Amino acid sequence: MVVHEWRKRRCGPGYPLLVVECKTHGMHYTVYPAGWVPYGREPVAPKPAEPRPGAWLGTWFEAGMSTGWRKEYERSGCMRWHTYRRRLVKCGQVLGLSGDICVGEAIAALLEVPLHVHAKARREFVPGTVDGQQAGIAAMLGAHPASVRTWRQVVRAGHAAGLWGRPWFWNGRALEPLFPVSESKCVQTALEAGGTDP
Repeated sequence: MVVHEWRKRRCGPGYPLLVVECKTHGMHYTVYPAGWVPYGREPVAPKPAEPRPGAWLGTWFEAGMSTGWRKEYERSGCMRWHTYRRRLVKCGQVLGLSGDICVGEAIAALLEVPLHVHAKARREFVPGTVDGQQAGIAAMLGAHPASVRTWRQVVRAGHAAGLWGRPWFWNGRALEPLFPVSESKCVQTALEAGGTDP
């Protein structure tokens, strides 16, 4: 790998981006700084100490809750619109709104959302339609107000949906060892019903 060039960004912040070249394979790659879009780091769920109205803002799910997000992405004209659409799809997967119905129902139980609310949100979450996807996400999050347990439930739901591996929790203050967050019957049911355990 060698430095090929520093290029100007086509959109977003004006800092230059590094382009590297793999001499072996003849390929070029753009290297984004850690935490910057399109690979930005954002919380998946509200922090445990933030059970308040609007707690979902500033998380992955803001895409489904805020019309301001959509307007900003439509105005930007860049590839950011595709990022927004991908975010909606991932939010739907975490909430069990797409994919296998058995996994979705297990995720609804895990999130403590009534099945009739989940079924309605699942019908609204029509793949390919931004309005439908936003409506489905908003319905699910409206039925699941943020609480101190929310972040663990969302992390478990993402695992049950097959989006990431088994989550582990470490309490640094008490110097307790790591222990799996996903030791629940709902997650096991979801995985047995067709989800994956990457």
